[in-house]
Amino acid sequence: MKAFIFDLNGTMINDMTYHNSVWQTILNNDLGGNFTMEEVKQQMYGKNSELLVRVFGPNRFTTEELNKLSHEKEVKYQQCN
Repeated sequence: MKAFIFDLNGTMINDMTYHNSVWQTILNNDLGGNFTMEEVKQQMYGKNSELLVRVFGPNRFTTEELNKLSHEKEVKYQQCN
């Protein structure tokens, strides 16, 4: 065997605190929301773009904006680790 792939995220380590924190920052500081950590935690399922649509509605962002925000969230999350 030359290589194998496995998923640490949520399986072997619990990194949801980082995801929650980054989303709270983006939702509140970057997008003008006013969400508590508990409110953010309730939205933490699905893809990044799905979360944004759930929170802000289907017409707030273009597809390009959703993709950009999703990418920015992942970059900020990776900087936490």
